[in-house]
Amino acid sequence: MQRLSRDRVFERWVSERLSGWPAEQILAFEQWLLEQEHYEFIPAVRDAREQREAGDRGRSAGLSNPINASPRINGALATREVR
Repeated sequence: MQRLSRDRVFERWVSERLSGWPAEQILAFEQWLLEQEHYEFIPAVRDAREQREAGDRGRSAGLSNPINASPRINGALATREVR
């Protein structure tokens, strides 16, 4: 349980740090992490990118930004492994 909590804290921190980045830049960072074999960071970065893309879609549809509206990060990513 403590591991899951630390993973969520880390994912939230990554999401906050990348919240100002454009989705394309987050994707490039995600690809660089894969190339460098830093797999442990991929789930958090991928989640941040998906949130950014959802926020971009919401803004284009006239909706509020879900990244800022909800700091909660999907806990399912905390257990997802990238190989």
